[in-house]
Amino acid sequence: MEPGSSEFAKPPPLPGGLRLMHTGTRGNPSSAAPTLPWRCALPQVDDVAITHLSFGTEFTKAVESKQVAQQEAERARFVVMKADQVRRKGPRGQ
Repeated sequence: MEPGSSEFAKPPPLPGGLRLMHTGTRGNPSSAAPTLPWRCALPQVDDVAITHLSFGTEFTKAVESKQVAQQEAERARFVVMKADQVRRKGPRGQ
């Protein structure tokens, strides 16, 4: 496609009121990948609410494994603390 053709003369349409702006020919000319002459101009947003978010099964399993390991470590600390208290008291009845 020729640089002077109509495809390069105007930006493609975008949904939702977004618009593209021509940025010129920026970038390093020696770069292997050419930069695109259009960038998306997003509307200014003051607040964002994420209403639905999900993670992959691998990530979810990793988080659960970490939580189990933390609980086991806490239990081991408790057992050591309890054994130390018993050791300090000595045999029962003394």
